[in-house]
Amino acid sequence: MIEENRLRETYKVQVIDFLGESNTLTFRSHQYRNLMEMIVDQLSEDIGDCMGRAWCGTCHVELVQGNLVDDKDSKEDHKLKELYNHSQASRLSCQIMVNKELDGLTFKLLSEYV
Repeated sequence: MIEENRLRETYKVQVIDFLGESNTLTFRSHQYRNLMEMIVDQLSEDIGDCMGRAWCGTCHVELVQGNLVDDKDSKEDHKLKELYNHSQASRLSCQIMVNKELDGLTFKLLSEYV
């Protein structure tokens, strides 16, 4: 019963879209496969051309508030280094799993063109 209640808990993450507007996205742990899918579903942003394979970089985000626990793997790190606007806080949202550790974090979508 306790496990069932934990799965029903909702969490929030802030995402600053391409227009600079802050959006609150709500989710349950493991409701989405990754942050990119949640952004596409709830914000209708056109990102993720490679469907979450860490090949294209169109789901590039920057963590602007909070600490992300999971680390980048070598594939993600390689793709990020190819992007002109990457920073230490850069991530590919397709590589960020949706779980309670995202609660309270803020991400900013980064365009590949600007």
